[in-house]
Amino acid sequence: MTRQFAGTFTSSVENITAAVNDIHASAFETALMQDICPDMVRTEKIDGLKPTMLKGDERSKWNQGEIENLSLVPRAYVGDPAGYKYIHADMDKVYEAYAKSLFDTLYGERN
Repeated sequence: MTRQFAGTFTSSVENITAAVNDIHASAFETALMQDICPDMVRTEKIDGLKPTMLKGDERSKWNQGEIENLSLVPRAYVGDPAGYKYIHADMDKVYEAYAKSLFDTLYGERN
């Protein structure tokens, strides 16, 4: 199977998450956690996880809450957690983009 993350991502969070259906506990978040708290990531279990994707109306159902989420994806991740190995990013730039995105969302875009 070809992994959806095959390149190097350093430009922005939007480029990474828009590229795939990487919604929760998937490649991008796993790569972040591997960088921040490597002891919390159970890499020995990740390779055996098959990708899960939401299609059509499933995305809005996902947004409704926990009970609905588990009916869609019982293992509680959406995307391809094993793809974390293929994300090679300058994490300082990723954190900066996250912080800017959060700031812009809360306070409006800065010049």
